[in-house]
Amino acid sequence: MTWSNQSGVTTILTAQSSQFKKSSMWGGGDKPLQTKPSRVSRELKSAIADDLYKEQVNDAKIKAMGDLVDYDTFKARVSVAHLRPLGAPNIHSQVSCSPASLFNSDGTRVAPSASQGPVVPPCAAAAPHPPAQVPTSSPAFERAWRRSCPTPQDKFHYMLLIPPENLPQIFKVEITPTLLGDVLVVLNDHCLTSESPAQEDLDKAALVLRLLGSFTGVGRFSLTSKLLNPKAKSALVSLSNKLKGTVDPTIPAQKEVWTKWGLI
Repeated sequence: MTWSNQSGVTTILTAQSSQFKKSSMWGGGDKPLQTKPSRVSRELKSAIADDLYKEQVNDAKIKAMGDLVDYDTFKARVSVAHLRPLGAPNIHSQVSCSPASLFNSDGTRVAPSASQGPVVPPCAAAAPHPPAQVPTSSPAFERAWRRSCPTPQDKFHYMLLIPPENLPQIFKVEITPTLLGDVLVVLNDHCLTSESPAQEDLDKAALVLRLLGSFTGVGRFSLTSKLLNPKAKSALVSLSNKLKGTVDPTIPAQKEVWTKWGLI
């Protein structure tokens, strides 16, 4: 397509050049070109992700050091510091274990028969039972304390199961302030709960006093007792008041126990 202007200069425009300009701007169609992110953008995004990961790991290390956890717990916390907990609403099910045995092949729920009784999830029958074996090491104690004693009452009976003279051998190296604090809270909540304790309760109170005395012989006790949190210290004071009012205060060993715990 051609024409001439007033000065006699001929201008030639072709449809092909017009189409070329359109194609170069819009990728040959109505949509813009899909360009890949530049190398700088990819490197910046990677650097931001690395900084976030390092910050999460560092925060996990600081918190673990503040809790005075053992090496295995410290390693486990750091290894999962960058993970996010699942928050989808459909992960919380009324069935606490695999529900495959509760449904038919077509997806309908199995109806309990009169002869078989109600359908019980497999994990309900495998509920943890309080341990009946005395631990021989700190890891064995912590494993039973956290896994096999789901309720505070179970933890209290587990403590009464352990001979007091075994505690220094079980915690030969140390006992963490967190674990010792949990033990104190459990002992305080379940020892001498009645205003008129029976003889059985008094016997348990005497055993609790012996346990407290044996805890003073574990590794690094003087340091651990100073690092107890306020809740554990409050439980210790409350427990000592209970025991002082029921157990014979003239026993020399009792005064020695409270001295080592820093209450006298």
